[in-house]
Amino acid sequence: MSAFDRHDGDRDAEGAEVFGVVGNIHDLHKLPLEGDLDALVQEELSKRIAALIERYHIDPGLPAEQVYLTLACRLAFDHVPAFRISRKRRAKPKWTLDKYRALVDAVDANRTGIGLKAAINRAMEQPGWRWGRDIRSIEARYHEAVRIIQRSEYLCGHSPEQTFEALVSWYGLAGQAPTK
Repeated sequence: MSAFDRHDGDRDAEGAEVFGVVGNIHDLHKLPLEGDLDALVQEELSKRIAALIERYHIDPGLPAEQVYLTLACRLAFDHVPAFRISRKRRAKPKWTLDKYRALVDAVDANRTGIGLKAAINRAMEQPGWRWGRDIRSIEARYHEAVRIIQRSEYLCGHSPEQTFEALVSWYGLAGQAPTK
């Protein structure tokens, strides 16, 4: 077990177990001070990066530049307020991209040839349902989730230049009104 492996009982703010080897940066002091310290640190950080790539379900077979750009985007969407996509100032979002995907997956799994409201009704009857009972609210959140997932995938799947152009076209430059 490396110095970065999860400690039993570590949990995040929502009570879920902390993911694998990502660990805590303060665990670096636990590395042995023998041999090539730079190589040890590099090896441990490589393990963490690999764990993040796995956690965000990024295909490691992509070119390295695309893997790291996608990882940077996903981390930014989850942790940097300036990267959160919203047109208006509002309450801090409580949903992550993973939660949006889970809602869409749960509804889509029950949407075989039926409308969205019927699929939501069917999904609400499933044992793992955790998104409340107000169909209108869930329907609105579903549409919001689809938009956010599509934008996230678009932004992560394009070059930084294309991403910048898309963001400017969606939201306008700082201090200017958006074009759409």
